[in-house]
Amino acid sequence: LVNQSTAQNTILEINCQEFSKEIIEEIIKNSEEGIFINNYSKNDTFCTNPYMVQMLSACSIGIANEISPKRPVTFSIKRVLHLLQIETKITVDTLKSATCVQDIESIYPFTALKFAIIDEITEEKCMNYDAMIKGRTLTIRFLLNEEKPSTKLSAPSLYTSMLSSIASAFSARKDIGSKYGMQAEEKEE
Repeated sequence: LVNQSTAQNTILEINCQEFSKEIIEEIIKNSEEGIFINNYSKNDTFCTNPYMVQMLSACSIGIANEISPKRPVTFSIKRVLHLLQIETKITVDTLKSATCVQDIESIYPFTALKFAIIDEITEEKCMNYDAMIKGRTLTIRFLLNEEKPSTKLSAPSLYTSMLSSIASAFSARKDIGSKYGMQAEEKEE
């Protein structure tokens, strides 16, 4: 495996659409319960830390899938002016509204650990993110500033090998399907 601190400091130009496909493919491959993700990413390029994008994406998709495992996740990575926006949405069963992470954690306590990881990443990088439930839709949105690309040579396979471990670490709990009444034969379809 690659030195994590080296990966956290590497800046590369990514294609939002292609990079989101890699992330989704790896998450689906590591999902034990099955997951369906609608990808609405744009064909934009952006200079950022790909490791951070993978972590935030996997964590937010993991939260969404754990809250509503029977519903599809809506996911996108796209450029919005000078910012990179990573957005995850899913329909939830609660009628309660939530305007911040603490409100969401009070409704869904099992999300606390994944939100703590997100908080650590965003505080370290001084990034903004929103998490809310409004109109029975959970939305988690990150806004990242563009960074200057590194002149160092780096191997793309570094991120591919890390992506697998990130996706498996942030996948939903193995028993989440049975909690929501999903039968074994439904999972196989």
